[in-house]
Order: sequence, then C-alpha cells, then structure tokens
Amino acid sequence: MEQFILADMQRKLLEDEQQVLTVTGADERLARLDALVRAAEQKAIAWEQMGGLNPHVNVLRGPKWKVFLKRLIRKLTWFLICPLVEQQNYFNALANGMANELRDSIWILKELVQEQRQSLAKFEETRQSLAELEKAQRRFLTDLAGLTESQKWLRDAYMEELEKMRVELENLREKLPVAKEDGVDYIDYGTFEDKFRGSQKEIRTRIQRYLEYFKPGERVVDLGCGRGEWLELLVEKGIDASGVDITEKFVLICQRKGLNVIHKDMFCYLESIPDRSLDGITAIQVIEHIDSAALARLIQLSYRKLKLGGRIILETPNPMSVSTLTNNFYIDPTHIRPVHPALLDYLLKAGNFTSIIMDYPKYAWVTGGCIPPLEGESQNIKQFNRQIEHLNNFLYGAVEYAAIATK
Repeated sequence: MEQFILADMQRKLLEDEQQVLTVTGADERLARLDALVRAAEQKAIAWEQMGGLNPHVNVLRGPKWKVFLKRLIRKLTWFLICPLVEQQNYFNALANGMANELRDSIWILKELVQEQRQSLAKFEETRQSLAELEKAQRRFLTDLAGLTESQKWLRDAYMEELEKMRVELENLREKLPVAKEDGVDYIDYGTFEDKFRGSQKEIRTRIQRYLEYFKPGERVVDLGCGRGEWLELLVEKGIDASGVDITEKFVLICQRKGLNVIHKDMFCYLESIPDRSLDGITAIQVIEHIDSAALARLIQLSYRKLKLGGRIILETPNPMSVSTLTNNFYIDPTHIRPVHPALLDYLLKAGNFTSIIMDYPKYAWVTGGCIPPLEGESQNIKQFNRQIEHLNNFLYGAVEYAAIATK
C-alpha cells in the first residue's frame, strides 16, 4: 500500500512540474510553483508522521504470559513471515530514502522560486527602462526629421549662392585682361631669343632629350610654350600636346604652325581644367620669370592636374655655373631671379612629387673655354685635374638644368 502511495506522490509531483513548464505567464508560473511547494511540504510532513513503517518498533510489550505467547507464536511462524518482514523492511528503507529526496527537492524548488522572483523583478526594471528608451528614441527621431528638413533647406540655399558666386567669378575671369610680363613692350621677343638663346633649330636639338618621358597618345600641356619648338617635337611623336603663353606674338606664331596654343595666363589655365586630367606638364625656361611663392603655387597646381604617374619637367638656367649668369641670365630683363637646384628639389618634394631627376646637359655657353687638364700619371697631377674639373663645372658648367618629377 505504501508503495502505491509513494508512486502516486512522485507521479503527481512530476505532473505538477511539467505543468509549471507549460505555463505561459511569469506570474501564473510563480503562483503555480508556490502551490506545488506547499503541497509537497504537506505531503512530506504527512509521510514523516507515518511511524508504522518503522521496522524497529518493539511489539513484545505487556504481561509475561502474553510476551511468552508472542515469542512462541513468532518462533512457530517465523519461517512463514520472515520473507515478508525482510521485504517490508527493504520497502520501508526505500520509502524513507525517497521521502528524504522529496524533502531535498522541495528545498531546491524553493530556491528556484526565489531566483525566479528576483529574475522577474529585474526583468520588470529592464522592461520599464526599455520603454523609456523607446520614448526617448521616438522623440529623437521626431526632432531629427525636423532638423533634416532644416539642413536640406540650408544646403539648397548654400548651393544656390555658391553657383551664383561661381558664375560671377567666371564672368570676372573672362573680363580680366591677359597678364603681361614687365619690360617686354620695348623688346621684340622673337628676335631677342634668336640672338641670345638660340635659333629654333638649336632649341629643338637641346630639348629633344625630354621626349623619352612621354608616350604617344598622352595629354601634355606646355606652359610658356614660346615659339613652339617643344610642342612641335611632341606632336611629331604622336602626343596630344597643347600650349599656353601670355605673349600674343608667340601665340600667333604657334597657331600659324597649326599648333594648339591659347593666349592665357598659365595659372588661370591650370585652374580652369579638371583635376587629374593631364599626363604631363612642362615649363621650358619659365620658372625664372616668377617669384618663389608663384613657383610653389605652380608645383601644387601641377600636382592636382596630373594623373597618377604623370610627369612634370621644369627647365631653367643653371645658377651653379658662372658662365650662365654672366652670359645668359641677366641679359633678359624679364628674369626675376635664378632658381637654385636645391630649392627646386625641395619644393617638388614638398609638393608630394617623387622620383626627382636633376638633368644637366653636356654643353656650355663658352665653347672651348674650359681649362685643359695636365698630362701625366702622378698622384699630384691627378689631384690637380680633379680640382680643375670642379673649377670648369663652376665656371663653364651646363647652361641650364631640368628637374623631372613624377606624381
């Protein structure tokens, strides 16, 4: 009978726990757990009060004759009831163990109920915080929508004003006269260059070494193109070459040759073309006509207008040669100052150009004017000839030099 009672208690406890797991609401689940705990406690108390299952109860009490009779009956019937008693004792031990396990399960269940209550309280706090955040988010989105409309209106107004300013600036640029160099009104620059720089044939021979830096089909602009000797070489190689010059006479000479040349200031021209649109920019005998600030601006503008891998070539008189200064540079009244190679190298590096090459041609203004070396194999003569070589470079060095750099 007791076995059926315990089995029924375990079955009901399992059914109740299974029902707890299927409850959908947290409050209902907690109420159900509380009811289970109370019911389980009552069952455990009732089971512990069942003293009849104790196998050690003393039944040999009463008068002596009754005790004697009970002992006699026990001895006569022991072989019949002994298996039943042992089986009962074994069942009682199992029942007591199951009752203890049931009591432990009740305490564990109590702890779970308490943890569930704490978790529910934290969940409620989190839910309230989340609700506040959602309200704040809705307010923020509402404010952001209004701000976005204001920003859109400001942006449209700004773009409209910017477009007006751009159109006005373009109109002013068109009205500006083309800049002129000082001191050229009284000089015929064509005959001046023939006499003091060299004929067009001589210039073509000097500058053709720069052709190796450009390929057919590339777009190259020559700033201060002059009479167009360099442009002619570029076009003959199949390069898309165009020129810019502020001297109207030179522009007309180039246009009569069929060259693409415009009459414009080189800075205005560079500002007017798109960035990263050129493969090459050249300025042959130009940078000595501008000051250092304008030179730095020219390098920065050229970097913007060149494509990646594009090259810039800047040729100018060589101030490291005395013959250049005495025979060439100061003859031209439009020259401002010579450009030292170290300064040009620095400005190109500051303008983010790389692979800078300083090219010095192998010719001088004073042909045959170099100091001849001494003949002999002694150490003193060799040392003397080395010093003579340095002196010749200083006195009769290259007429000009070119800085060649890559973006």
